[in-house]
Amino acid sequence: MVVHPAYGNYTGTLVNALLYYTNNLSSVNGNIRPGIIHRLDKDTSGLILVAKNNFCSCKTCFYVYR
Repeated sequence: MVVHPAYGNYTGTLVNALLYYTNNLSSVNGNIRPGIIHRLDKDTSGLILVAKNNFCSCKTCFYVYR
């Protein structure tokens, strides 16, 4: 599944599904990637976290990207 909208993939993404469910997501990464915390590239495995607020997003990023 594509994580966030990008060229050629504007619908059917994880972000689209999350925004359908709730509008209360972190705005740290802007409107294109609300709440998304990850370090993934195409065709890789890894971890995706979704932050519901800016405090949790910043705190989690501190630990994920250390």
